[in-house]
Amino acid sequence: MRGVRHVPAPTAPGVRGLRVGRGGLGTCLGAGEVWASTVIHPPTLPAFASRTPYGAVVVRLEEGVFLVGNVVDRATGEVAIGMPVAVVITEVEDGVRLPLFRLVR
Repeated sequence: MRGVRHVPAPTAPGVRGLRVGRGGLGTCLGAGEVWASTVIHPPTLPAFASRTPYGAVVVRLEEGVFLVGNVVDRATGEVAIGMPVAVVITEVEDGVRLPLFRLVR
């Protein structure tokens, strides 16, 4: 299938650089809504074993971009499809920052 790719990358399918279209990658404001939610249980990868169970969400940002992450201000299992969220860039380890989400009240 043309245009479908599983592995995340900083480019669009068929593009070899970081520029996408006339404006480059652009900027997202970080507001969106939960499109899917699940709870990850063991067995899982060894790097995540101590964190299970944990919640994972797919969020559709207002600009149409989909991101996968966690909601940081809700207990596992308390996240519902359609909840409004905002991106929070969080340092999860020394020098490692991930886009996680918080609920918009």
